[in-house]
Amino acid sequence: MALQKLSDADVKKVLAEQSEQRRNSVQKANELLLLLHQDKDVLIQQKINPLYLWVNAKKHEQEPNLLNKTAKAFMHMDDASMKAGNGSRYALLTYKLLLGAHATAKANALLLKTIENLERYSADTLNANHYADQNMLAYAWYLKYQAEKPADSVKALQYLSKAARCSPATTKEKAHASYYDRVFLHSKESYREEFIERLFNSGDDTQALKVFVDHVNAGLDNIDEITKIV
Repeated sequence: MALQKLSDADVKKVLAEQSEQRRNSVQKANELLLLLHQDKDVLIQQKINPLYLWVNAKKHEQEPNLLNKTAKAFMHMDDASMKAGNGSRYALLTYKLLLGAHATAKANALLLKTIENLERYSADTLNANHYADQNMLAYAWYLKYQAEKPADSVKALQYLSKAARCSPATTKEKAHASYYDRVFLHSKESYREEFIERLFNSGDDTQALKVFVDHVNAGLDNIDEITKIV
């Protein structure tokens, strides 16, 4: 039996129903998030607040005062909340909102604070998520590279070098949790290949060689990979 062809009115009705279902789902999710945010349980607060701050900021992304307040909240957030609620992920997402609102100075301050946090978290081998934090640190350095590139390409290359250095070099370092961070942040698994490509296309052979040597000395396990790229 042939399928009945839908009329334009039928198609519009189906699309409208789907759109309404999405709106209802988002509304229910927001209501649940607000309830959890208002919960008095400290552990729930630690897990929910970073996400709540970003979601609320995203709703008001054209309001500089609220974005600045959100950035300040992330910059003063304690380590327990940052770790429990993956605050670094939502701080980086808030950084992007600040850039979109042309709040460059506040965005840069938040990025530097997030980098500082991630450097501590990734260096702590007792931290169960230190590899995921290291991978996120690579992206944070990449954001710093992107921000610096228009004004100072040489200095920017040093930040890209840091992003490459923090990129996972072994399967073990490719933390499973990093997949979800990449989905949210639209980041890449590794910045090593891009670093090597930019390095030898920079035109400044002396500086390129210096940065290359620094990179190799800091990560000898990556020599085989670098050799294949170059």
